[in-house]
Amino acid sequence: MQKLRRMLMSLTLILAGTALWAQQVDVRGTVLDDLKEGLPGATVREKGNETNGTLTDMDGRFTIKISRGATLVISFMGFDTQEVPAKDGMTVTMGEAASEMNELRAFYENGGSLFLTRYATNLPSFIGVTGDDEWTTPNNCWGQNEDAAELCGGPWSFRIFDGQNDHPLWQNLIAGDNPNEVYCTDAGYHITNSTAQYHIGTDWGGYDNHAAWEARTGGKVLGVGGDGAVVAWEYPATGGKGGIICIGSGCYDWYSYAYEAGYVENFHQNIAIITQNAFNHLMK
Repeated sequence: MQKLRRMLMSLTLILAGTALWAQQVDVRGTVLDDLKEGLPGATVREKGNETNGTLTDMDGRFTIKISRGATLVISFMGFDTQEVPAKDGMTVTMGEAASEMNELRAFYENGGSLFLTRYATNLPSFIGVTGDDEWTTPNNCWGQNEDAAELCGGPWSFRIFDGQNDHPLWQNLIAGDNPNEVYCTDAGYHITNSTAQYHIGTDWGGYDNHAAWEARTGGKVLGVGGDGAVVAWEYPATGGKGGIICIGSGCYDWYSYAYEAGYVENFHQNIAIITQNAFNHLMK
């Protein structure tokens, strides 16, 4: 009898383990825009589990591990959010959010100013800021989940673009060793590094140099990454239209879900200072 009980208990544990394993599945898919092109940087998350999400790659592809039978919530600036049953090999085509886009366009064209960070920096291309060229969205995007955030071993920073040290955005910052750097984090800070930037170079991306980027987008470079990528930029107010400041750097991070023991905030205060500077500049 004792032996039978042990056998039944072992069988129960095996079945329970199998059931738990079967609840999680890998789902691969592709997100397309309204022109049937791969949509990079779209957010794909499991409905009801806010911490389980990912971003599409440069071709609009994604892979996510989710509960069997779950629904995926797919979103991207300028498109209607979609909720679709998860299925391996799925393709989702996003539809343009016309009414909201029209309201934002009207706000901007009537003198309304915007301060946009990270993935929100896609917006200007869809409300006419860069003319009729909607292919001027950031071409290099990535990021991580909160529970898989990177640990900063020291301050993270980006560089003030040549000739822009006196721009109002960079005034009264907490300075580090290099006066041409904008320091944004401190050691012990966990960062998702959610980034929407412009790769610059003749190898790929469509912008051979910074002058080419400014000529095509109508923007003004304010900050760059270590490789020269445009990570902070401005569309100056003109012709009665509002001004727009964009910061796509992953360094610009408001919130850390956890801090290492002994964490002391110093350079991270620059996030609040930059934000206030942007508001003051745009409200003039």
